[in-house]
Amino acid sequence: MSAAGEGSVALAGGGATDVDPGAAGASGANEGQAGASDCPNGACAACTPGATRCSAGGQQTCSADGSWLAGQACDANALCTASSADVAGKCNCQPGWAGSGTSCAHVKRIFVTKHVYTGNLLAVVPGAASGLAAADAICNSTAQAAGLSGTYRAWLSSSTVNAIDRLTDVGPWYLLNAYTSPRYANKAAIVVSQPGQIVGIATTEDGSFISINESGVIVWTGTAGNGTNTNPAAPITFCNDWTIGLGGATGSYGFANRGVEDPSWTQYTGLNAKCDTLAHLYCFEQ
Repeated sequence: MSAAGEGSVALAGGGATDVDPGAAGASGANEGQAGASDCPNGACAACTPGATRCSAGGQQTCSADGSWLAGQACDANALCTASSADVAGKCNCQPGWAGSGTSCAHVKRIFVTKHVYTGNLLAVVPGAASGLAAADAICNSTAQAAGLSGTYRAWLSSSTVNAIDRLTDVGPWYLLNAYTSPRYANKAAIVVSQPGQIVGIATTEDGSFISINESGVIVWTGTAGNGTNTNPAAPITFCNDWTIGLGGATGSYGFANRGVEDPSWTQYTGLNAKCDTLAHLYCFEQ
């Protein structure tokens, strides 16, 4: 970073960033003049077409003829910053947002709850209309407590409702705090095997990671790999639609440490868990 008061400007989106002293010094008098904003009298060397850098105007881009265009303001949810891969700097969307930097859109997030619950989810939210509604309330309350905006739904099926049908197709969805590439491009991608993507959904609402042990971390789902509440090869159960927490009943679950190429992220077909077992919930932003 530059010394205080030297080569640092506040840009749209908040904060301050380092700039090219030459760019900052000349932009005021020549703002809006392509190729002249920081090259008075044509004294500057030509730039590489397509290159970007931070300036007093936000982000400057080098035109096809090798001259710097006037600065373009960063989106309100972006900052003009430099990185090792982009030394000159450009507008970059802040965490939780995605786009060009001059235009950013809020991304939809996925997390797994930090806390665990028995299969009687209705007991956690007694006023909820159903076990599924209670699960949604849990997702939303934990998100709000962690300072996350948006509305969330649990990845959970009942005996009459499929988890995949409970989600609105508002993707892409990203794992919380992992915004380089989406986990699921859209709703259809949730139930399609994606070889090579082996990271599980193990980030909680506060950004921490669930401790993974050899036996895995279980998550109530009641849902097969195709997103429905049925699997002819391995019957799915629902703890009486998530209203019973007694060991006599069972519920289907998945493993938070299994990647999307492995359907056991949502259904472990070996056996179902007793409903007095403590398990997490997956939450998808809507």
